[in-house]
Amino acid sequence: MMNLSALDGLRSHALRPVTRTLRLVIILAAAALMSPEAVRAQETAAAGGYGDTLYPYVHEYDQVLVYKIAVDYCPANPMPPLNAAQTLDVIRRIDNLTRGIPKIAYLVGWQYRGHDTGYPALDKVNQRLKRPEDADALDSLRWLMREGPKYHTLVSLHVNFSDCYLDDNALGPYYKERDIIVRNGDGTHRQGYAWCDHMAYRARIRLKRSRSARCSPCSRSWRPPARFTRTPGTASMTRTTESPMPWTVRRCAR
Repeated sequence: MMNLSALDGLRSHALRPVTRTLRLVIILAAAALMSPEAVRAQETAAAGGYGDTLYPYVHEYDQVLVYKIAVDYCPANPMPPLNAAQTLDVIRRIDNLTRGIPKIAYLVGWQYRGHDTGYPALDKVNQRLKRPEDADALDSLRWLMREGPKYHTLVSLHVNFSDCYLDDNALGPYYKERDIIVRNGDGTHRQGYAWCDHMAYRARIRLKRSRSARCSPCSRSWRPPARFTRTPGTASMTRTTESPMPWTVRRCAR
């Protein structure tokens, strides 16, 4: 019979090369993360750049500060509009306050006549965004997007795909013709609200079957959205879930 102490020694001797190999892998991985290329990639992300990612339009929103800038709410709104240069000054000041952390700024009212106008069309830039030295508002918007990363900020656009206006853009009547507007029980088009002297109707956006199967509350894999509540007097957060809305239950029971 083999001596147990000799067997233990054999095991420890056999594991030594594996342990040494694992240590070497960890050291090489750490060295790779500290390489000049890796550090430059991190600096690019911190500067608001896209980095060398496979999908440059996908961002880690939990690692950036996201906020909105109201460049133009509506001609009838008392809030003064901002052109591209004034908007960049807001971005600069927020960057100073946040000490250069990565940020994404959404421009509210960049299109047509201001906030929530012209939808579902997205083909016209609000003329109030134009700088005096630019040929048109589109050039000013492009200039603003190029300048944003200098202040660690990606400039993006606020959009709304649930509203549809029929009288201030060319795409709204197309939605009505193709029956993409939500209807009431009596067949009339469902109105949303009157904004900037125009009535907004509710657009009906259908998802592809492959995606709706994953996202539908009727799917077995669907789970109610999670919510986090703070315990009074402490910094701890408790995860809770919500039950499906009544309309969801009725729809799934059909």
